[in-house]
Amino acid sequence: DEARQRIRAALAIPEDHWVVVYLGKFGGIYLEQEVFDFFHLLQSQASFPIQFIVITPTEHETVRKLIQATAFD
Repeated sequence: DEARQRIRAALAIPEDHWVVVYLGKFGGIYLEQEVFDFFHLLQSQASFPIQFIVITPTEHETVRKLIQATAFD
């Protein structure tokens, strides 16, 4: 529990937020927009706050454009 609290504090994730992690690449045979569409759908349907974390070797600018195309709140 202490390690969990340290990580949440370091990433500024409130204790009441659920965390969803995408670990993978984008492009080629990998999903791109569908991942963010799913995140957006989950966020819009959930009755609790959600924090999304994307861990990927894909360039930040590419990921940023995919997020912007989804119109997250």
